[in-house]
Amino acid sequence: MICKRCGKALPDDSLFCQYCGAHFEDLAKETIIVAEAETSTETPEPEPVAAAEPIAEPEPPADAAETKSAPEEKPAAMGNIRYCQKCGGIVDPETKKCTKCGKQYFKFPTKNVLRGLVAALIIAMGVGLVYLYNQNQALAQELGEREAEVTRYKGLYDNTNKEQEYWRNQYSTIKEKYSSIFGEYKFYHDYAVIVGDDATNYHKYGCDRLFYDNGNMKVDGFWIYNSEAAKGLGFDPCSECQ
Repeated sequence: MICKRCGKALPDDSLFCQYCGAHFEDLAKETIIVAEAETSTETPEPEPVAAAEPIAEPEPPADAAETKSAPEEKPAAMGNIRYCQKCGGIVDPETKKCTKCGKQYFKFPTKNVLRGLVAALIIAMGVGLVYLYNQNQALAQELGEREAEVTRYKGLYDNTNKEQEYWRNQYSTIKEKYSSIFGEYKFYHDYAVIVGDDATNYHKYGCDRLFYDNGNMKVDGFWIYNSEAAKGLGFDPCSECQ
């Protein structure tokens, strides 16, 4: 259905207009009154009378006069006026409350909510970026420390390899040196004996009867023989070193 006052499309079972606030029962009554007023105000054609007699103007009916005198209700300006969906009364723009039935209305602040959401999103993004930046800095610092530690251990490993190579070379040199005199050492150890002055025994090198603790000879003079020659000269083997 269409509102007869403002022309807005409405549901067929509407009792009043939600846009201009007009009640359809009142509009119907006004339409009937206006129609009756228009019908009653039609002036009938006067009957012909004698020229001498003045023509009396018909008096308008009482209800027509009242109808004319009553000011026609004009629809409220559309503008920012809001009408109650319950009774059709005007909603106070300050209190958002119907002035007729008292129904309370609330306007959802869509723009403010959207602005708040956008602001919250921007703040959340900023906080997230700061968090990611701090995490990146912490990871970079930790990575630097790990790299320094790896460099230090690599240096220790290289030094260990160098030392290992050095001692390997030293061992090879010493082994080669002593290997060359090992046969000589074994020969003298197996066959050479020492005879001191005024001694009746022959001794091995290192015998306590011939040497002090610091390696010096106890006797003033000594001779070196092989064991068989010492026996042939009448020397007996030492009971401690033989």
